[in-house]
Amino acid sequence: MTREISSLALFIFLIFSTLSYSQKDPIKFGKVSDEEMKMTIYDKDTSASAVVLVNYGTINFFYLDQSGFNLDLTVHKRIKILTKEGLDQANVNFTLYDSKSGDDEDVISFKAQTYNLENGKQVISKISKKEVFTEQKSENVISKNFALTNVKVGSVIEYEYTIRSPYFWSIDPWYFQDEIPTITSELRIKIPQYFTFKKVFGGYVTPSISEDGASSAMFPGSTESYTIETYRWVYQDIPAFKVEEYITTPNDYLAKVEFELQSTQVPGVEYKNYLTTWEKLGKDLMESDNFGKALDRHGMVKELTDLINPNDSVEKKIEMAYNLIRQNMKWDDTYGRIFIDNSLKSVSTKKQGSMAEVNLLLVNLLRSVGVEAYPVLISSRSHGRINQFYPRINSFNTVVALAKVKGKNVLMDATIAYLKPGQLTFNSLNGKGLMVSKDRVEWVPLLSSEQYSSASMVTVEIKDAKISAKLVRSTKSLEALAKRQKIASDGREKYIENYKKKNSSWEISDYTIENDNNSNESLLEKITIDNFNNIDVSGDLIYLPSVLTDEVEENPFSSEKREYPIDFTVPRVEKTIFNIAIPEGYLVDELPKAISVTLPENAASFSYQVQQVGKNIQIVCQLKITRTRYLPAEYELLKEFYKNIIAKYGEQIVLKKIV
Repeated sequence: MTREISSLALFIFLIFSTLSYSQKDPIKFGKVSDEEMKMTIYDKDTSASAVVLVNYGTINFFYLDQSGFNLDLTVHKRIKILTKEGLDQANVNFTLYDSKSGDDEDVISFKAQTYNLENGKQVISKISKKEVFTEQKSENVISKNFALTNVKVGSVIEYEYTIRSPYFWSIDPWYFQDEIPTITSELRIKIPQYFTFKKVFGGYVTPSISEDGASSAMFPGSTESYTIETYRWVYQDIPAFKVEEYITTPNDYLAKVEFELQSTQVPGVEYKNYLTTWEKLGKDLMESDNFGKALDRHGMVKELTDLINPNDSVEKKIEMAYNLIRQNMKWDDTYGRIFIDNSLKSVSTKKQGSMAEVNLLLVNLLRSVGVEAYPVLISSRSHGRINQFYPRINSFNTVVALAKVKGKNVLMDATIAYLKPGQLTFNSLNGKGLMVSKDRVEWVPLLSSEQYSSASMVTVEIKDAKISAKLVRSTKSLEALAKRQKIASDGREKYIENYKKKNSSWEISDYTIENDNNSNESLLEKITIDNFNNIDVSGDLIYLPSVLTDEVEENPFSSEKREYPIDFTVPRVEKTIFNIAIPEGYLVDELPKAISVTLPENAASFSYQVQQVGKNIQIVCQLKITRTRYLPAEYELLKEFYKNIIAKYGEQIVLKKIV
C-alpha cells in the first residue's frame, strides 16, 4: 500500500473511532431488568423453551498499519431460559477462519455471564475468555466453544464477543431469526464510501425498521470530503424457526442479510470491480491449476484408460470409466470445496479424495477415452439453494460429473456405492448445477428421473386367535438407495434387529433381503409376521386397521401455518396391496369406504379402493406426489390432503363372528 493510501486509511480509522450511531444501543451488558428476570413464559409463543431477548450486532471497518483494512464484528446476545429444554442455549459456539499464514481471525474481547434470582436479588456467575476452548473443524476453520455456568430454568444468560478479521471483503451473513423466538434482533454496519457491498436479504420475515444514512468528514487541510454509509435493520417479535418436513437447509429459510463486495475505489488506487458473471466465474475456474487445467492432464489415469476398449460405444465407455473410478477411489466423506487441494495425480496416487476430487478425476478419465465430459458445480441440499441472480463461487460446495450422450446429459457421482450413471443422491438433487467449460457455462437441472418408489404386497390370515401376515416390499430408485446404504453401514443383522425393535408388537419369524448389493434390480424385503400383539382377535368382533403398515403414519404438516415452501425434491409413488382372508365363522360387518383425493392439476393424488370377493378382502391404496414444490399459500391444501390420508389409515375393518 502506498504512503498516500496508508495516510488516508489511518485518517479514516481516526474518523471512524469518533463516530457513533445516533440511536442508543438496544442493550447494555450487565443491565438485566426485573421484568426479564421474572419472566416465566413468552406470551407470543407459550410453548417456547427459551426466548432471545435481544440479539445485537455491529460491524465496523477500521485500519491497522500492519495489516491494512480490517473489520470488527461484535455480537451481543441475551436469552431467557424458560424450560429444561431451553438449557441447551447455554452451550454456544462460533467459527473463525484460520489461514495458517498469520492472517487469522481473532477474538479480541469476550464476556459472558448468567443471572439468577436468589432471595429477590440478582446473582451473577461469570466465565472468562480462558474458559473458551478451540476445536479444529476443518483445515482452515476453527470453532470457539463455551458453556455458561449455573444455568437453570428462570436464568438469563448473556454473552458478548468481538471478532477482528483482516478479511473485510468477506462479511458473514447476519441471522435475525433463531430456533427459538426472538423479541429483538438488530444489526448496524458502517461502510466507508470506498467499498460498495450488495446487501441480499433472505427469509420470510420482514424488518420492523430499515434505516440508512450517511455522514461526511473533511480531510485535514482540504475541502474534500468523503462519506460514511450507515445501515440499521431491526426485526421484532420474530417467531422461532421450526424445522419441518420437506425443506433443504434452515439457512435457506431463516431471516438474514448477506453482504457481497462489488467494488473498491480508494484514492490513489485503481478502481476495482469485484462483480462477476457466471461466465467469467466459469472461465476463471477452467484456467485454474486446481480445477480446469487438471482435467487435461491424463497421465495419472493412463492405467485406467488402457482398461477401456477404444472401440466400445460411448455408453459402454461411460459405464466402464464410472466403475473403474468407483473401484479404485475412496471418498474421504468431505464436501465443502470445489478445488483440488494438491493435484489429481496426488489424489489418484492416494486413491482417496473429496467428492469434488473424485468426480473431477472421473471427468478426466472420460475425456481421456474420447467422451465429451464436464464438471458440474453444485450446492448440496445441506449447503443450501443457489441464487442464480447472484454469481459467486461460494454458492457451490462440491462437484459432480456430466457426460454428453446423443444430446442428453448423464450426471454421475462416483463417490457413492449403488449409484448408476444418470443417478444422483437425494442430497445432490438441489435445483440446478453449473456446468463449466473453457468457452461457456450452462445451467443443468439436477432433478433427474429419480423418485422415491415402493410397492408392497401384504397377505393377511386370521387363525386360532392370531393374525399372521407375509409382507413383500419392492423398492426402487432413491428409496432403494437409502435402504442399501443403511444396510451396508449397519450390516444385515443389525438392520433387521433395528427393524424388529421398531415394530416390537410384531412377532417376526423371518426377514430376508434380496438385491441389496445389486442396484440393477429392485431391493426386495420379505417379512413373515406370526402374530400382531397389538390387535385383539378374541370375542365376537375383530377390528383390523384399514392399512397394516410398519410406519407410524402422522401428518408431516402439523403446524398451524407455514411461511416457506414445501420441497419434496423428487416425485414419490407408494403403492400397497392388502389381501385379507376372512376366517371361517366370520363375516364382514364393516368396511372403510373407498376414496380418491386429487390436488389441482394432478399435483398429488391418493386413492383407497376396497372390495370383498368371496372370502377375501382386497385393499389397494396409492399415494403419488407428482409436483415436488408447493408455495406457502398452498400449505393448507397440502395439509388437508394428508389429513384425509391419515384419517383413512385410522379407520378399521370390522369382522363379526357368526352366531
